[in-house]
Amino acid sequence: QLRTNWSKGAISDRQVTGAIRALAPAPARALKIVACHHPLVEMIGGPMSGQVHGGHDAALALSNARIDLVLTGHVHAPFALPYPGGDGHTWAVGASTLSVRERGSPIGFNCIEVEADIVRVTALGWTGSHFEPWRTWSINRRPHAL
Repeated sequence: QLRTNWSKGAISDRQVTGAIRALAPAPARALKIVACHHPLVEMIGGPMSGQVHGGHDAALALSNARIDLVLTGHVHAPFALPYPGGDGHTWAVGASTLSVRERGSPIGFNCIEVEADIVRVTALGWTGSHFEPWRTWSINRRPHAL
């Protein structure tokens, strides 16, 4: 990308359109997931800024396409936030990291459990001897998934 700080990330219309097209044939009850390295929109109160070039437009397009989850990393902190716009059922879900470069949360990963009407995201954190639940989010699925 043509920016001095390449760590901020970029996403193109072509990439977003490709993801939406790839998931379009999925059955109505299927959970539609897109994975990106960078969070597409700013994580309010997060450990660092995102400012992904094209991120806001990408998040809106994915919301309008009824994508359920956009999984990301990069900020090394778990979070789950609904994207603005769309129907409120497209969520950005970030994971911690297994790297020692912590940013206010323990080393860890997310466990995602899917049921007919809810998605549970559990951020598991390392205690020094084992992983245990650190934070959990319950995300209501779109009504068509019931």
